[in-house]
Amino acid sequence: MTLFSSARQALQYFENQKADVLFLDIEMPEITGIAFLEKLTDPPLTIFTTAYRNYAFEGFELGVIDFLLKPISFPRFTIAMEKVQDFISLRKQNTHLEPGTPAPEFIFVKSGVNRIKLYFNEITHVQGLKDYAIIYTASGKIVIKGSVKMVQEMFPLLLFIRVHKSFLVASKVIKRIERNQIIISNYHIPIGRNYREDVEKKIGM
Repeated sequence: MTLFSSARQALQYFENQKADVLFLDIEMPEITGIAFLEKLTDPPLTIFTTAYRNYAFEGFELGVIDFLLKPISFPRFTIAMEKVQDFISLRKQNTHLEPGTPAPEFIFVKSGVNRIKLYFNEITHVQGLKDYAIIYTASGKIVIKGSVKMVQEMFPLLLFIRVHKSFLVASKVIKRIERNQIIISNYHIPIGRNYREDVEKKIGM
């Protein structure tokens, strides 16, 4: 683990070095964490730490993997690290969607030498993170190489709603919305300002 006493020192480090995970405060003396992350050409998996909840949407726009509110409890920190470990582990599978037009009820995902049938009705949502997309299902998660936009183009239009730059949600699982978030089990999915009107139309708000 490497600790930095200033944002400038950390920026210099990332000019020539890489890291697996970055814990980044948002309110810093020299530069905000958001501006810091925007300066990195190839940022690592990033977890924002802050006392201000209203920065969550900016964090998701930048593709952060989690957002820890201060004071940070150890159980909540553990959950964040599990997300990091899951993503790194799933990314090693080198999975991707099979090219071509998908069948109406499913699509094939290639993982190594295996081809896995992924049923659309089992998918709850998709999250974009850097150059990957995490597909969440009732039984687990699959990480594929590619963007949320790419996934959206291969999924049935009527079954999924783009609710944010980084999120695609299955229409049938949208049962609860609090302020600007869709609540799916333990997941809080932000609704982007540019997508709010479309979401309201499609789910009849």
